Amino acid sequence: MMNASKKSHAWRKGSLHEPVRCENRHIVHPTGRRFSGPSREMTRLTSVLFLPALLCDASLWRAQIEDLRDIAAPAIADLTLDDTVAAMADRALAAAPETFALVALSMGGYVAFEMLRQAPERVTRLALLDTSAREDSAARRRERADAIVALEAGRFLGVTDRLLPQLIHQTHVHGPVGDQVKAMAARVGRDAFIRQQRAILGRGDSRDLLARITIPTAIGVGDTDVLQRSIPGISKKMLVQTLREMERLGLISRHVERVVPPAVEYRLTSLGRRFVEPVQLLYDWGRANADAL
Repeated sequence: MMNASKKSHAWRKGSLHEPVRCENRHIVHPTGRRFSGPSREMTRLTSVLFLPALLCDASLWRAQIEDLRDIAAPAIADLTLDDTVAAMADRALAAAPETFALVALSMGGYVAFEMLRQAPERVTRLALLDTSAREDSAARRRERADAIVALEAGRFLGVTDRLLPQLIHQTHVHGPVGDQVKAMAARVGRDAFIRQQRAILGRGDSRDLLARITIPTAIGVGDTDVLQRSIPGISKKMLVQTLREMERLGLISRHVERVVPPAVEYRLTSLGRRFVEPVQLLYDWGRANADAL
């Protein structure tokens, strides 16, 4: 759910500002100043719209906003007000600048895909963090539906110590990051959480959209996430062999980031992007004719 590599509890000059939020179809900047479009000052910076994750609010992005303050005009959409992903995307688009870079975490990624469906021409760059284009499995959908029923009948506990290890790295469970996750969940609250769960339940599969994304895109995961998890049934050996073969054929390129722990990123080459189109057509045909196969 969270990228916990860097968190800050203080903004510029050590003071805490009100969270950036989408309110009454307007964006609120970290300074507290409202605008329905970019101001003269902000047009010199790149407009960046941040989309929070489930049970997260604007404080999720404080460290990033602080680090990007010299190059970005940030805004954070409020994803707590609607119970469909389409409505979340519509609200965010209505309040956002005409064009903007889009950064999305987890559930925010589901909204980002919908925004790309509704207004792809407005998004100039994209960063997807710990999210998925794949719709929930039947088992996961049942879990969400059961959670909604339980919440409607009982008490909202927020994010508990027992749940935290499923959301953030174990080294951050007992400390400022874990405390921040629990505080955000408490602020979002029961009713908004139910709306968000209903929105996720109603979302469709976005894998058909991936081949049509042509803007510069970064995809990030936590250091304990593994590409292998997104391909059920494949062994690590087979995955490595397949990636190496795709790299040899010129379909993907491999980039190693010299960080700790090391991060490896695979990108489609121009040939790979052309190759995706017929494969996507074949995949779509298979899904449409699954019952006959």
